[in-house]
Amino acid sequence: MITSILSSLDWCSLGFDGVASPSCIRRGAKPRPSPPNGDVSVTGPAGENLVSRSLPQPSPKGTGHHMRMPTLFLLDKSPSEEAFMDEMYLALDAAASVQKEDPVVQVTAHVAVGEFNSRVVISDFVPAGDFHPKPLLDIGGDTRLGLALEESMNALDRYVADLRSQGIPVGKKLLIVLTDGMSRDSVDAAIARIHKAEQDGLCVLPVGVGMVDRTVLDRISSRRPGAVLKDRNYRSLFLWIARTVKEFSYSCSRPQDKVSFPPTDGWKESD
Repeated sequence: MITSILSSLDWCSLGFDGVASPSCIRRGAKPRPSPPNGDVSVTGPAGENLVSRSLPQPSPKGTGHHMRMPTLFLLDKSPSEEAFMDEMYLALDAAASVQKEDPVVQVTAHVAVGEFNSRVVISDFVPAGDFHPKPLLDIGGDTRLGLALEESMNALDRYVADLRSQGIPVGKKLLIVLTDGMSRDSVDAAIARIHKAEQDGLCVLPVGVGMVDRTVLDRISSRRPGAVLKDRNYRSLFLWIARTVKEFSYSCSRPQDKVSFPPTDGWKESD
């Protein structure tokens, strides 16, 4: 049962002490020169734009050295979910409001959103207290899950390196992946990279939405199979994730403690 697996996460109490990994862009892709604002884009062999992102900005000086927990939501923007995008973002906004109510979560959890179809866009990481989710990509295009997973890992690793360069300690990293599991590119290299990072304390939660390809979804994490969202109940899911982020945020100051996910409150399909 997924519930029993989710309830015991001793491995999530490990601190992350990895270093930034090299970027793994699809074969034939090449980076464009970085414009002055620090944005980066990647083009494919035919000149198509595959990746757009803003490089993490340095954290403000003089704000103390609270331990940070980078948290990234990776959202599938393929056409199959078009009818449910407004509902999903309302639910994500509700979860963000819950996080802003807790002073520890506000300074510990730093949140970013990534969206993908044939392209990938990842926002800057911001403190949970300043997190205001908004759509980054239009619905449409092929689903390149492999590219999206690689870029998510790149973003997490860069942000961790940025924090550590300022002497700010990093506790855990949390990656939440919402997808139907169907991909038009290879996911093998990205999944291998995620599995290696899990050994160093990365916590990954794959959640299937819509018509789910379990053969891919269940491979994303080496720690547990993916959970499938029941009746597209995004609100219950994201409120559950907000409680999970709270548990993880508090555990950053108690690294010796075990961390468990809260009860799933009916958002998950039964096995």
